[in-house]
Amino acid sequence: MNRNKLLCRLINSALLLSLLFCGLDADAQKNNINFNHLTVEDGLSQSSVLSIAQDSMGFMWFGTKDGLNKFNTQRFEVFKHDKNNNASLSSSQNINALLTDRKGNLWVATQKGLNLYLPESNSFKRFLHNPKNKNSISHNIIRNLFEDKEGNIWIGTDNGLNKLVGPDKFQRFYSGRNGQGLAHSLIKAIHQDHNGVLWVATLQGLTSMTKKNGKYVFQSYFHKPNNPASLINNDLSAVFEDAYHNLWIGTHNDGLELMDRANGTFKHYSAKSGQSDGLSSNVIRKIKVDKDGRLWISTLNGIDIFDVKTGKFTVLNHIPNDPLTLNQNSTYDILKDAAGSMWVGTYYGGVNVYHANSTPFREYKTNLGGNGISSNVISSIVEDEHHNLWIGTEAEGLNYYNRTTGVFKTIKNEIGNPNSLSSNLVKAISIDKRGRVWVATYEGNLDMYLPGSETFKHYKPNSADPHALNSNRIVCLLHDSRGRLWVGTRAQGVFLYNETRDNFTLLSSPLYNQDLKFVRTFYEDADKNIWIATNSGIYIVSANSNQIKRFVSRSSDFKFDDINFIREDSKGTIWIGSYDSGLIKYDKNKETSRFYTIDDGLPSNNAVGLLEDRKGNLWISTSNGLSKFDGKLFKSYTVEDGLPGNVFNYNSFFKDSRDEMFFGGYNGLVSFFPDQIRDNKKVPKAIFTRLRLFNKPVNINDKTGLLTRDIGLTRELTFSYHQNIFSIDFAVLNYIKSEKNRYAYQLKGFEKEWNYVTNPQATFTNLPAGRYVLLIKGANNDGVWTSKPEELIINVKPPFWKTWWAYLIYVLCISGLIFLILRFLWIRTLLRKEHEIYQMKLDFFTNVSHEIRTPLTLIVGPLEHLVDETKESPALNRKLLTVKKNAGRLTRLVNELMDFRKAESGSMELNVAPGNIVSFAKEIYISFTYVALKNHIDYRFNCNEDVIEVYFDSEQLEKVLFNLLSNAFKFTPEYGIVCLDIIKTGDNHVEIRVADNGKGIPEESRNKIFTNFYQVRDHRSGTTGTGIGLALAEKITGLHHGQLSLINNEELKDKDVHTCFCLRLKLGKAHFKKDELIEQYISSENPILYQQVSEIEPAKLYEPTEKTEDGVTVLIVEDNDEVRSFITQSLKQSYHVIEANNGEAGVKMAIEKIPDIIVSDVMMPVMDGLELCRTLKTDARTSHIPIILLTARSGNIHEVNGLKTGAEAYITKPFSINSLQLNIYNLLTLQANMRRKFSQQITLQPTNILIESADEEFLNKIMGLIEANFNNEDFSVNTLATEVGMSTPILYKKIKVLTDLTVNNFIKSVRLKRAAQLLKQDVYTVYEVAYMVGFSDSKYFSKEFAKQFGQTPSEYSLN
Repeated sequence: MNRNKLLCRLINSALLLSLLFCGLDADAQKNNINFNHLTVEDGLSQSSVLSIAQDSMGFMWFGTKDGLNKFNTQRFEVFKHDKNNNASLSSSQNINALLTDRKGNLWVATQKGLNLYLPESNSFKRFLHNPKNKNSISHNIIRNLFEDKEGNIWIGTDNGLNKLVGPDKFQRFYSGRNGQGLAHSLIKAIHQDHNGVLWVATLQGLTSMTKKNGKYVFQSYFHKPNNPASLINNDLSAVFEDAYHNLWIGTHNDGLELMDRANGTFKHYSAKSGQSDGLSSNVIRKIKVDKDGRLWISTLNGIDIFDVKTGKFTVLNHIPNDPLTLNQNSTYDILKDAAGSMWVGTYYGGVNVYHANSTPFREYKTNLGGNGISSNVISSIVEDEHHNLWIGTEAEGLNYYNRTTGVFKTIKNEIGNPNSLSSNLVKAISIDKRGRVWVATYEGNLDMYLPGSETFKHYKPNSADPHALNSNRIVCLLHDSRGRLWVGTRAQGVFLYNETRDNFTLLSSPLYNQDLKFVRTFYEDADKNIWIATNSGIYIVSANSNQIKRFVSRSSDFKFDDINFIREDSKGTIWIGSYDSGLIKYDKNKETSRFYTIDDGLPSNNAVGLLEDRKGNLWISTSNGLSKFDGKLFKSYTVEDGLPGNVFNYNSFFKDSRDEMFFGGYNGLVSFFPDQIRDNKKVPKAIFTRLRLFNKPVNINDKTGLLTRDIGLTRELTFSYHQNIFSIDFAVLNYIKSEKNRYAYQLKGFEKEWNYVTNPQATFTNLPAGRYVLLIKGANNDGVWTSKPEELIINVKPPFWKTWWAYLIYVLCISGLIFLILRFLWIRTLLRKEHEIYQMKLDFFTNVSHEIRTPLTLIVGPLEHLVDETKESPALNRKLLTVKKNAGRLTRLVNELMDFRKAESGSMELNVAPGNIVSFAKEIYISFTYVALKNHIDYRFNCNEDVIEVYFDSEQLEKVLFNLLSNAFKFTPEYGIVCLDIIKTGDNHVEIRVADNGKGIPEESRNKIFTNFYQVRDHRSGTTGTGIGLALAEKITGLHHGQLSLINNEELKDKDVHTCFCLRLKLGKAHFKKDELIEQYISSENPILYQQVSEIEPAKLYEPTEKTEDGVTVLIVEDNDEVRSFITQSLKQSYHVIEANNGEAGVKMAIEKIPDIIVSDVMMPVMDGLELCRTLKTDARTSHIPIILLTARSGNIHEVNGLKTGAEAYITKPFSINSLQLNIYNLLTLQANMRRKFSQQITLQPTNILIESADEEFLNKIMGLIEANFNNEDFSVNTLATEVGMSTPILYKKIKVLTDLTVNNFIKSVRLKRAAQLLKQDVYTVYEVAYMVGFSDSKYFSKEFAKQFGQTPSEYSLN
């Protein structure tokens, strides 16, 4: 114990003496300590840095007056208080202290509470003062943090000292009375000495805390005015123990204190005015130690470095013109990092950092208005006998640097002064043995400087003097070992100075005179040979014979014609620097050369200077930095290492007598001692720092779901397939010249080679799904790489279509597809066979149809003639009509099959024209009226518009509507409902709906009804068909670009409707092809069409064979006035024509006028033609009148229905007037034949009379009335008319038309024919027969009988 006290006293005494008698030139020392700076411009959150720490991972942390900063050599991450986030800092203001404990925890002291950094979540845990909890921290304003040797965390606050004794539990220490507590409760600093004693600096004194028996013993030290050895001031700011166990105390405003713990006394060190070897300021803030054991003391006026060994202070201040000094004098916290670098926080200048092993390059540059070189472009450097430097510049003259005083003197050309420098373009400098300075200038002279007189002697060109230096472009000088001065010129060759005669001799050689014209540099090797580099090669002047020979290398054909320097190292190896071929090594023994270029590590192929240090390392200046070559590897230095510039000048390099090296460039002069350059051998650590997705930072637990903890602690990342563009930033935590750090990454599983990059970022785009390992590594500023790459597993999930279950589905799908393909091929084979069979059937039906058509035509033609010829024989005619009807049905089936075949083969063509779909459908509707009446069906036609123009093929669409209506009637029972509705929709379509309340279509058949040959199976129904009607209708509809569909039952609004077909057609004509449209279409109702026909085919006159007394009357019923007028004009020459403009008027006129024949249109208002025909044919008064129907529809549709109503003929519009006249003529002729038949072949046997028509029924009734009144003498014409319900004139006309007889003659004819019948029986006498048939006079009977039969009754009975 006594020895320790004695040692302490000796050290204290030595320190005192050293402080009193020793000092250090601060200006000289500043060059050894250079600072780099981190400011707000670099990303720091605020300029006032109050605290600094380095965490366990190597990141640097800076606490400012506004925010906490994390630095990774590349960028800052700033943490601030967020009132909406309890995991943020408790306060952003005044981060007073930072501490990294031995467990790696980072503690943050703020103006409002203590915080613990949680690296996994990149968040903070707060410790706040709670007045209700005595175990909480004692105050929220935290001043300082400290960890003792036992790992306890001590927290100094504005109200008490706190020791963390458990999770969220603190032990408090306050000021107390009688020395039982702290000197004051406001804690400024905490430190533990080598004895484990805790020293607490407070606002009002110093307290030591010694732990004894589990309790702390307090002892406080205060300022005592009467005791000069006491504390100089109670307001303390720092406490620290150095490596020699000296306890140093910093005061707030009274300097530094050194405590003698044995005596409890203090020695005072204060800043004093005019003192250069002491403290720079009395405001002490922090005391720390560097790796050399020196104390770094932060003050209000810079950093004071105290060397404990020598007792000397070094002051580091801000120097305005020196960017390598502190950038601001008010310093706060100091930290020594793991690499030994010293970090200093300033109040206004951010962070300053000094790297102990940084390169000690010293710059010499132009200083405007101050002491410095005259120009930054340095051309030559030499040292004189006083160790001062002569420095030549380009265009700014000569500089003399006094290394003792540090003062530069500039010597320039002065116009008008012959004793000044001849030119400011100084190219070379050389000093001879007598100390004379020889200066080579360009566009000047060779100048010799005389130091005594400070004047120059000039050697000017003189063409008249052969011994003059005849060149003003001197580029290089050399004083060889023999004292000779070699002068190299541009274009004039080499001159040797003869000191005895004070003149020059031109070096000549018969072989190389021209080659020696342009000289670049000289060099004298160890063998005294002079090497001359020229523009045409290198030449060697032998030391012994002065012979000149050309330098040649056996191993290279290089010309050596563009050389910057020639040097020989300590081993005798010649080194040659070329302009663009790098550094050349020449072995004199082997006469071989080797080239070192950029590929070998040289920073540039333009090597301009070379010096060798004591260790044999070569230092090469280039046009891209300085390089050190140890014979194996090149290590380069650039401006990032402290060089003034990367571009050096040729001939501008020099090593002085102290082995200090000088290199001149285009941006100043640099000097250094090679032995002072230390390599940074600390192995750096590479770490992941940030993840970005689509160039946006990814935060922990954000919506991307990628990070659940800090990226630096994450071992595995999983990306979904759409997160396909991401970047991962990383850093190498080497802060010494971090801009020279090197980086590399490799994605194993995707890349085989490492990617060496300058920006530590790995970006990946569209990585295939899989598992990868991202490896990163890095090197520090001196090329020391990380020992082991950091790894990060990266999983890229496949898209759902590339997952295993997707592939399973694919396998199943492919298997299913194969199955379906096989099944398809199998089914296709079956379908082909079925199709072939179907085609065979179709071909068969088509061929049969063709074969049937020919004989059918041969049948129908003669059949029509037979029908016409047998109209006089009702029984036979009726049978023939049945044959004709079925032949017509067969014809329609054949035609339908042919149309179906056309549609199936795609050869059906449309002839599309505009038309009124309402009238078109109405006319087809009318054709089924008779069927509706016959079966008592409620038959309806509904349309809200009279005209809807639609483009369609009337012939084909007619088949569709006819099929739909015929099916509706076919499957609708008696007293059912059939509706035809036309609706114009809002989407430019028209819908034609055919609905009925028949038995309906089963659900299972609804989707098959348009299938070829498909029929709904219903054995109870007696209706049959071919199964092609609806299929053909759908195909025709498709050709119209329409849609034929069966409406679902759910969509039917009328509950009484069971089946509804909807034919949907587009309006307009844009959907039809041009060749489908009929050009210049004219409607069949247009009178122009009939005029055109009549003009082409003049009407023929068909006069009636028999004319009545009043002539033949023709009734024309037509609603179109122009067509009606056309028909009237065509017929009036031959007939008496009467007119009616609708069906109702036509019926009235027919009953009134009893015309001989009627020509009627089908489509008319009020009453249509079919209704007119049906009305007249069922009226006994008019049933005998022949009727011709005119319509625009085809005969197949209306002919059957029209004839059923009694129409004798059917003519399709447009028609030929000749065709109409021929039909009228034929019908009138037929009527005449019928009259003859009735008049000649009236059978008196009622059982033999066959009722073939209404007329025959009428005649049968008449004859029955006559027979019943044979014995009635009062039976007369009036009596007969009354019996049949007609007026006598009408009865007269009808009997006359039917029999060509008057009523009286008809009655008499009947009686006589009855008498002839009775006479044939030979039962009665002539008289009895006469009386039986109504003749009261037998003579009159015999007379009339003879007129009719040509024989008397007696003769007739005998035959």
